[in-house]
Parts: sequence; C-alpha cells; structure tokens
Amino acid sequence: MRTSDSHVKDAIKGGVIPATVTPLTPDLDVAADDLHTHITTLSTTDGVVATIASTHSGEC
Repeated sequence: MRTSDSHVKDAIKGGVIPATVTPLTPDLDVAADDLHTHITTLSTTDGVVATIASTHSGEC
C-alpha cells in the first residue's frame, strides 16, 4: 500500500468489509428498495468499516 493511502489502512484495520449483493426482481431488474435496505443494514452493523460493490460474493 502506498504511504499516501496509509490512513485508509488504519481506518479499516480490525473491521469487516463485506461484498454487497444486488437484489433483483423476478423480471431481473434491480430491486432498488431492497438494495437500499441491504446497504443501510450493512453500513449500520457494528464491525463493518466499509463495503465493496461489484465484486464476487460467492453466491453463484
């Protein structure tokens, strides 16, 4: 990690960084309300220090 990014390393040390999932409707559209609830729940959970979007969450 670059020295200029060391503050990020300090901020996330000891926390959890979960990958987010994208909830879909039966028509395969993004379920925006469910996505908002999911992100809100993650961001207010003790121990979560960040989230990662557009990653693989192992659910395939």
